[in-house]
Amino acid sequence: MAKVEEIRCEDSRASPINQIAYNKKKQNKRNHGSTEFFVFVDYLFLAIFFAFLCFIAFKILFASDSFSL
Repeated sequence: MAKVEEIRCEDSRASPINQIAYNKKKQNKRNHGSTEFFVFVDYLFLAIFFAFLCFIAFKILFASDSFSL
């Protein structure tokens, strides 16, 4: 399906091709992907979770007293 784009010619001297390129550039700024910092934070939380999970599992498996955690 064809994509319909509105051409706003605020400057009468601007060509339609330049105006379409300007509108596309403006639209691209709205699409933000995940930044490296947030990806790092996600992996950090996953690592902390799995470390805690392993800690609990080893604590249960290798407990010297069967009633203690």
